[in-house]
Amino acid sequence: MLTIRELSEASGWPQGRIRRLIEKRKIDHLPDDGLTLLPENAIERYIEQNLVKACPENQKARASECGRVDQTGSSDTKIRKVEAGEMNQLALRIAAKRN
Repeated sequence: MLTIRELSEASGWPQGRIRRLIEKRKIDHLPDDGLTLLPENAIERYIEQNLVKACPENQKARASECGRVDQTGSSDTKIRKVEAGEMNQLALRIAAKRN
């Protein structure tokens, strides 16, 4: 478990952004007698849960979904879930670029 400051330093995300996510209850955290602790993977989990997957340019899609549209206009709304390992690697690359 990390403090807000420690998670900010490890991830490269500003403390203010982390605090806002905590206030909005959008990131995992543990309030403990005035001290807020966060799991080391809190940001990776947040990214994983909130990532919007891009649609390939050559496919038609409604704003609310990404899927294949056949010639009749029906769509396949199955979206491939990104594996946790890929998300962790993405978060680490982002953090490394900010440092």
